[in-house]
Amino acid sequence: MLYFLLFLAILLMPFSFRIRAKTETDRIIFGVDFMLFEKFGIRIFKTGITAKKVMQGLFSGKRKKGSGKIIKNALRFISLENIKITSSLGTGSAASTAIICGQIFAFAAPLAAGKENCRISLTPVYDKKQFVFFGECIISLNLANAISAAVSSIFRFQILKKNNA
Repeated sequence: MLYFLLFLAILLMPFSFRIRAKTETDRIIFGVDFMLFEKFGIRIFKTGITAKKVMQGLFSGKRKKGSGKIIKNALRFISLENIKITSSLGTGSAASTAIICGQIFAFAAPLAAGKENCRISLTPVYDKKQFVFFGECIISLNLANAISAAVSSIFRFQILKKNNA
C-alpha cells in the first residue's frame, strides 16, 4: 500500500524543466535543466546548432501529417512560467529590420498576454547586421499528464497512419 501511495505521489508531483537558448558567435546554444524543488538545476543536456540549420529546418517543408495535432495535444498539459526573452536584431537595412522586428513582436506578444512573469525585449539595430538572443522559460508538467498525452498522441498517430494508408 505504501508503494502504491508513493507511486501515486510521484505521478501527481509537478516536474519543472528550465529551457535556455542563447547565441554565441555562429551557433545557438540550447540547454535543458531539470529543476529540483524549483531552485536547483540539474543539467540534462546542452547542445549547439548553427543558425543555418535552424533556418533550413524551419523552411524545408518536411513535416509529418498530424504532427501539429500531436503537439497541440501535448501542450494542453504543459504550463509555461517565468518566460524571459531578450533579443537584438539587425539586417543592415532599416526598413527590413523594422518589418522583421514588428513581425516577431506581433508573434511574441500574444504568448506574453496573460502571463505574470513574462518579459519580452526586442531591440532593433538599424545600422548593422546583428542577431543576439537569450531566452529562458520554466516548463511544468506532472508525470500522469505527460503519460496521458503520450499515449493519446500515439493512438492519434496510429489512427492517422491507418487512415492515410
